Amino acid sequence: MRQRCIRCYMEHVLFFSMLAGIPRVHWFGVEGENNVMVMDLLGPSLEDLFNYTKRQFTIKTVLMIANQIVIISITLLARKNRIHAL
Repeated sequence: MRQRCIRCYMEHVLFFSMLAGIPRVHWFGVEGENNVMVMDLLGPSLEDLFNYTKRQFTIKTVLMIANQIVIISITLLARKNRIHAL
């Protein structure tokens, strides 16, 4: 594996080990000069939504996104026995 593709590999491992609702990674590697990852498309990307809102999220949207990230991260860590509920 070339050094440039290490990030693709690490992202693949991360996505593969996460919860349901995370896109399935079908392939990753180097294609020409580009690092490539082929994965399921579950809906519009954050960039698509950002462009749809004329590149300006409301504070409510930012907080909702942050909340989802925190919940997914904590759940993932708990399932990997890295943290424990009190």
